[in-house]
Amino acid sequence: MSAHFDVPVGDPPCDTCNMAKACAELKMVCEAFSAYAYGKKWRGIVRQPSHALYQRLYHVYSVEESEALERKLAAMREKNKRTLESKGIATGRKRNPYERRTA
Repeated sequence: MSAHFDVPVGDPPCDTCNMAKACAELKMVCEAFSAYAYGKKWRGIVRQPSHALYQRLYHVYSVEESEALERKLAAMREKNKRTLESKGIATGRKRNPYERRTA
């Protein structure tokens, strides 16, 4: 999975960077590459690569982070379902479009 990028213009900052090989091996990116990927000006940005920025840019998460996000999403769905039920809104059953409604 990758993030939505605008079309980058020009040469990437990695072409002239002495840390490019290490960044590729360790899956790291810097703010300059992030700006380049989003089609923004990157010249003059300090290059301090990190794996956290790589994860944020490419939406990559570890297994533990993915499981935590799934648990959080399930909890949010359950809370939403309880809220709807407390307001008298039925959940969990799809309405038959051919079923007659009684007022």
